[in-house]
Amino acid sequence: MKKFSGEILKLEREKRNLSIEEISSSTKISKALLRKIENSDFEYLPSFHRKYFIKTYAKFLGIEKEIEFVEVSEKDVDLIIEKENFEQKRTSVLIDNYWFPKIMIPILIATAIAVIFYIFDTNNKGYLEKLSAIDNQLSGDLFEETDKRFLIEDSSVENVLEEEF
Repeated sequence: MKKFSGEILKLEREKRNLSIEEISSSTKISKALLRKIENSDFEYLPSFHRKYFIKTYAKFLGIEKEIEFVEVSEKDVDLIIEKENFEQKRTSVLIDNYWFPKIMIPILIATAIAVIFYIFDTNNKGYLEKLSAIDNQLSGDLFEETDKRFLIEDSSVENVLEEEF
């Protein structure tokens, strides 16, 4: 029995003059996955899926009995891959998932704007009250002046009317 390498499947496929498209349509495995299997690039597949796709591919080529899946060595390989890629994945997750800044920056900006408006609003309450008092006083003065004018105008109209009659 041969220990598995994607090269085995690739050589067998080429020996039978099959294209990746033909294998993909028959096995329902995507062309990209078939290429990754042939290149022994299993980083993105969990071991269960990896075994399933490899066995399906090997069965299609008729060499499934020639491929040996050794559980211990595969686990060891998985552990080695995980150790090598742990730091890279950890940092890439932090870098790739930059949703935190995308969400937090607008929230912080909105909060800062709300705080600024609140501060100016509380500082301006006294100012607004003074403006309101001045406005009331001015409008009251205007009404008094207007009333005086009407009284003057009414009395002058009455005087004119009395003179005519």
